[in-house]
Amino acid sequence: MQAQNPVHRGLTREWVVDAALAIADRDGIDAVTLRRLAETLGVTPMALYHHIRDKDHLLDLMASRLLSHLDVGLTDDDVTWQASLRAIGQRFLALVEAHPAAPFLLSRPFDAAAAREVSAALLTILGRAGFASADAVRLLQVLTGMLLGPAIHRATYAAASSVTRPEEVEASADQTSDWISGADADRLTLDLWVGGVEALAGRRTEARSQSRSRPGDRRRCRGRA
Repeated sequence: MQAQNPVHRGLTREWVVDAALAIADRDGIDAVTLRRLAETLGVTPMALYHHIRDKDHLLDLMASRLLSHLDVGLTDDDVTWQASLRAIGQRFLALVEAHPAAPFLLSRPFDAAAAREVSAALLTILGRAGFASADAVRLLQVLTGMLLGPAIHRATYAAASSVTRPEEVEASADQTSDWISGADADRLTLDLWVGGVEALAGRRTEARSQSRSRPGDRRRCRGRA
């Protein structure tokens, strides 16, 4: 007989998402099934459909919940864009550290107000760095991958190591795998994240400066004088 949660009659979408995130963080997103979630909450699987449409909808809600906790408020003009970009990156990596399922949830395509808020904040920062709107949108896609990629790699490696015999891990270990965990890896990721944008912005500024100072441009300016 299924155990009943005494508060199941007051079940909310927030409780459903919280329980699903706990399962995903502990056992991975593949372990999140409606049957297991219902058992965890002490309700029937059908009761969940009052709050979610299906598993894909649930995963979207879980990703949205994670991003809703990401503070993207540091975009004031009195702070350098580099500091703003690094701050958001640091907070994102802290979120990933707190939720092992985050890289896999956030790498899925989904639409949510929280995701749009994060994108808008990053686009504002890229605009302050001197990128035109169209270029900033393309760069945003790359920047997202730059943060998610190492996080997914580390999570995948950790999952594989958990089912590998210790002697196999020791035999295959080398210096190329030392970077995949710890604060040093996060610092390196952020340095590349911010430094890459900074270098690209600098190159574009230099190109614009050279374009304005071409001899032909100066002759046209004198001709109009």
